Amino acid sequence: LRNLDYPEAEFEKLRRGERPSRTIVVPAPASGTVVEKMAIEGMRYQPGEALFRIVDTSVMWVLAEVYEQDLAFVKVGDMAKVTVNAWPERPFPGRVIFIYPNVGKESRTARLRIEVANPDSLLRADMAATVEIEAPIAGRWVAVPDSAVIDSGKRQIVLLERGEGRYQPVQV
Repeated sequence: LRNLDYPEAEFEKLRRGERPSRTIVVPAPASGTVVEKMAIEGMRYQPGEALFRIVDTSVMWVLAEVYEQDLAFVKVGDMAKVTVNAWPERPFPGRVIFIYPNVGKESRTARLRIEVANPDSLLRADMAATVEIEAPIAGRWVAVPDSAVIDSGKRQIVLLERGEGRYQPVQV
């Protein structure tokens, strides 16, 4: 009973010879949300048997997949922005905490574990999400919209403005 944090007041009642209570409050070993209840009224249980499954949802894991060719740009500790379909206008900040050591044979993707704070309990297990990893890429890179690229079939060019209405074609 002591291992179950049986209340001291109830021990005193037993010592005095009073009849024990029919119900006993057993505190959970951790705080969280009960997601599964195996216990039923009047049930007998053995030591080590699970009565409830409790999950702490204050911090959630988001499992993301990254293409094999992009693995070199991602590392543990990188910041991430997670967006779920339920709240597309509200990004959730996170951090890459683990990169799984294998790559899927058919998908050619590796899985990342991203830890995301969930103080409002808006995130739920198995939600679909989009993840953007803030991974700096060495060197200088210029990005242009697809509509700015002229594709002749043999080469792709953009027009570089040189001033005074003059443009120079540059292969990209």
